[in-house]
Amino acid sequence: MPKYIQKRRKRWYGVMEIPKALHTTFNKPRFVQSLETESQSIAEVRVLSLIPRWKQEIALARAYANSGNELLDGVIKVRQDTQRLKAQGLDDWEIQMVHEDVAMDAALGEKNDYSGDHSLANAVSIVHGDSILLAEHIEEHLENKDSTPKSKDMARTALIAFTKEFPLAESVTERGVRDWIIRTMERERKLSYSTIKREVSPIKMYWKWLKRYKGLDAPNPFGDVLPPAPSKNSKSKSSIDVIGFSVSDYHKILEAVPERDRNLRNLIVIGAHTGCRIEELCSLRTEDVLSDRVQLVDAKTKAGLRTIPIHNAIIQLVAELVDTSTDGYLISGEKPDNKYAKRSSGIGKRFGRLKTKLGYGRNQVFHSWRHSMTTQLENAERPLNQIQRVIGHTVSGMTFARYSDGLAFETSKEIINLVDWRL
Repeated sequence: MPKYIQKRRKRWYGVMEIPKALHTTFNKPRFVQSLETESQSIAEVRVLSLIPRWKQEIALARAYANSGNELLDGVIKVRQDTQRLKAQGLDDWEIQMVHEDVAMDAALGEKNDYSGDHSLANAVSIVHGDSILLAEHIEEHLENKDSTPKSKDMARTALIAFTKEFPLAESVTERGVRDWIIRTMERERKLSYSTIKREVSPIKMYWKWLKRYKGLDAPNPFGDVLPPAPSKNSKSKSSIDVIGFSVSDYHKILEAVPERDRNLRNLIVIGAHTGCRIEELCSLRTEDVLSDRVQLVDAKTKAGLRTIPIHNAIIQLVAELVDTSTDGYLISGEKPDNKYAKRSSGIGKRFGRLKTKLGYGRNQVFHSWRHSMTTQLENAERPLNQIQRVIGHTVSGMTFARYSDGLAFETSKEIINLVDWRL
């Protein structure tokens, strides 16, 4: 069945589900409208005119729910009323006259001296004029981005801060953006160059999206706004280079794990013997664990999708965890306790508190086990491309990256068993 159409009593209807969080806003779970035809091919054409309007209504409702911006709230109300009047058959010029009359009455006030509320007039001038209110389209833009919820939240935070400083697109200039970055990011927040670059990136992407889809016609204001990049021979003061754990660190940390926290102990042992990232291990399902290997199918990168031989030192432990799992995960019982549904959230915090208590700094984290494993394999004089295959890094060199199908399993098993955490 094609998307957005549905057959009911021999006729076709346009249908779009409304996000659950907005059911109360619309007082219904979905948009439904008759397409006035019994032909599927005609229905598929007619529904195309409904989809953008429904998506815009959803985006407006989301923006209103997250706003806190008085001008944006006014614009959204005028937009929604415009949709209502269009549905009644009014032309654009008629709708504009209605809105301007209402806005004028509010602005004139009781004394007829323009001492009233001008917020509606400002909103009407944006809706029926050429100005683009930057805050208005944030949710629609993010809705169409192919990225993780966490990435969208980070982009939203950056965009909201930007649009508070620059409400209208016409108010954005290169000098203004540069001064804003210096004042807020460099001086107030003391961000590093890389962090500033990361926060500005979604703003630049939003600007390009507005030019493509919302008719923005303005010069690029991001040409020369970033601070000077740090020298390649120097490192930003705020940068942190992750370093590995030693063999003695491994035993010190394991001895400090509370007896009741078996999951944390098992996670550390398995992480140190596989080089897996914490979320890779926490999302590893028992169905992807065989007697001698694990298959990573939910990795951070394409290179991370790999088969890992189970180290001889942990074969028995892994088998026991598979047999005793109560929820289908190798690390059983961990709940996704944050809004991004990451199972590693709780146990990751427990590891962080433990290593901090033991005196390890910000540059030694769970990811350090990957560094430690890489160091051990490098000292065992294994070729770089073999280490990269086992760890799950992108393979260097065009020949190995493009033409090789990877290491034989027996070779990978030999390599991974070179990792040795014995004192």
